[in-house]
Amino acid sequence: FSVYIAALLAALWRPFADSKKLLIIGSRVLAVILFISLTISGVSEWIVYYNLDKDSVQMNLSSPMVAWIEKNTDATDVFLTAPYSMNTFFLSGRSSYYGHPYYAWSSGYDTEARMAIYSQLLTGCNGDLNAFRALCKQENISYVLIDNDLLNQTDFTVNQTFFSGNLAQAANFPGENNAIIYKVS
Repeated sequence: FSVYIAALLAALWRPFADSKKLLIIGSRVLAVILFISLTISGVSEWIVYYNLDKDSVQMNLSSPMVAWIEKNTDATDVFLTAPYSMNTFFLSGRSSYYGHPYYAWSSGYDTEARMAIYSQLLTGCNGDLNAFRALCKQENISYVLIDNDLLNQTDFTVNQTFFSGNLAQAANFPGENNAIIYKVS
């Protein structure tokens, strides 16, 4: 692709010999503008490439929460969690009911319908324990994991009082983003 752009710039710089002076000046001005804009875009892409490995994500590979989940839950259990894209929770190998929706959405899944159910679950089905348990059973959800990531979501309302007042606390991990795990049934 670069060879073709270079050929275009060279052609603009050296137009045909019988071209009028105004056309020669215009083509050279266009060549300079294209050269400068292509150089700037190339430099900006180089900066992005250079900075790709500057940020890092750290996960606690010996997380007490993950160890507890692996020891005390079945491999098929589904957790109601924050919409994580990456979190220590995933090291447990357990499923999250509603993770980051981009991956499912880009594969063609109906994420809007699941988001509506997810929103309803986070409110505790508007405080109705029986409806909440029935919906969890329908969606195969065994545990609720509430942490700071979930509580700080601006897109969803979490009724933390409902969960602490109606569900049995299975585990608590203050050092892991204030994570609390509740058993649904």
